[in-house]
Amino acid sequence: MNCHRNVRLLAVFVLLAVAAAGCRGVRNWLEGEPNSIQEWHSAMELFEDERYEQAGVAFRAWLADYHDSKDVLRPFVIYKLAECHRETRDYERAVRAYEKIIELCSDSPDASVQDLVRLAKLRLDDIRPRTRPWRPPEQQATQDETR
Repeated sequence: MNCHRNVRLLAVFVLLAVAAAGCRGVRNWLEGEPNSIQEWHSAMELFEDERYEQAGVAFRAWLADYHDSKDVLRPFVIYKLAECHRETRDYERAVRAYEKIIELCSDSPDASVQDLVRLAKLRLDDIRPRTRPWRPPEQQATQDETR
């Protein structure tokens, strides 16, 4: 009898604690989708609606707020952030984000992450200005004469 009473008291205490806390995280956990996934979906909706500036803000917020032990979504979020910068023609930030993907993820054994690294390299090739390598003036003159 005493045991049942203790179980009931514990259950009431847990329910009161959850209700008192009003914890959004607990509610989301009970619904089965953590905040990080919900915010990822929200940012992706903005991206798909071509609202790149707002999506970029959402992706940056996600990167600042969420870390898990494996950081599974992090490379994908960085890539989408880079795409937002590219779409808004903020090429300097786009280059930094693509370079970050390459730096952080080149060693990843995950095939989908390696695909992101390859895409980031392709985007960098498109964004970076193509310049001829520098040569001393006397070599340039010699090279121009041979053409």
